[in-house]
Amino acid sequence: MLRRNPGFCFTAILTLALGIGMNTAIFIVFEAVVLAPLPYTQPHRLVLVWLYNHALKSPTYLSYPDFVDWRRNSRSFQRMAAFKPQSQDLTSPGTPEHLEGKRVSWGFFRTLDVKPALGREFTAKEDVHGGAPAVIISNRLWRNRFGGSRTAQGKPLTFDGADYTIIGVLPAHFHCPSDADFYIPLGEGGPLEIGDRATHNIARRS
Repeated sequence: MLRRNPGFCFTAILTLALGIGMNTAIFIVFEAVVLAPLPYTQPHRLVLVWLYNHALKSPTYLSYPDFVDWRRNSRSFQRMAAFKPQSQDLTSPGTPEHLEGKRVSWGFFRTLDVKPALGREFTAKEDVHGGAPAVIISNRLWRNRFGGSRTAQGKPLTFDGADYTIIGVLPAHFHCPSDADFYIPLGEGGPLEIGDRATHNIARRS
């Protein structure tokens, strides 16, 4: 029958292949996002908290001043930290490169129980407007730009004309919640960026 109807046979096989492929892809995503445990210590104690916009009937990020108030007044969480995606151009050292990074509040890595493989994480004094320009880099960037040398700690990186000092390097396995090559203090942003309660662009990790 298959020899007599090659067109039908080809269509049936193609349909089955597409269906199996789509279901496999969906399961892989579902397993990674829902079923697989988070790659942190005691992942069951981590929650991601959002604001809820009743007008739009959807979750939304919160403003930085709201996060600061919630962190100060919270009695339900042991620690609270926030993060915000940040893209910048690394211009020195080496060849210029566009990198994806994050702005994070002090205590961010401690909240996730992640210790830098080299150096330290941010302090509260660095996580303020006008604080010392510090940066923590990924293991990938450390190896690509500094050959994995421990002397990288204390060296400068230049992002879009602004100089930052490397204070730490993250472990090779660290991802949160997606890959990033650099982390800089969230609170060092300008007053218009972090001082407006109407600016809802901060994700919060608790």
